Amino acid sequence: MILAICASIVSIVFFICMVWAVRGHFSGRVALGMHAASAVNAAAMVWFIEERWRVLSHRSPVPPWREAAAMAMIFVALALFWWAVATTRRTRLTLAFSADQPTFLVDQGPYAVVRHPFYTSYILFWIGAAIDAVSPLFWIVPIVITVLYVRAASIEERKFVRSALATRYRDYQNRTGMLLPRPWSSTQGTKR
Repeated sequence: MILAICASIVSIVFFICMVWAVRGHFSGRVALGMHAASAVNAAAMVWFIEERWRVLSHRSPVPPWREAAAMAMIFVALALFWWAVATTRRTRLTLAFSADQPTFLVDQGPYAVVRHPFYTSYILFWIGAAIDAVSPLFWIVPIVITVLYVRAASIEERKFVRSALATRYRDYQNRTGMLLPRPWSSTQGTKR
């Protein structure tokens, strides 16, 4: 039961971090796509809280190994999220689906490993939540979230390759994976 309570708390903390980032870290106007992403995340969190209630009220226990695996995944997501926040604190990024034109490229910290560490952290969180959920149907959430954030990342990448940063961004794409690290590539960020 203690593991179930801890997993629930860690999950809620991560969700609060995601909500904070929309207003407290990222800049720019909230585009329609970002409204959709927020709605999907909020609806998924309501569903997850219902799932956790079923676990905490002893109606549908989750095996301890799944609780532990979920917590590990969510801790990795939290660490990646806050590493990305620390890296971009001075050069605040715009919100997902924004129409801005990129004026700088961040390729240090977690950005030396993956091009979209925030999206990777969100996907890892929802995979962890699915591991911890009672219903196998909850796996729909990380699938939908992944599609949503791959779409957002693709839009951002198109903006970069059409900008004055196109050459540098193509080099960056060759060094790093979009959402997963490329172990065969150099992961050394460079100051530019």
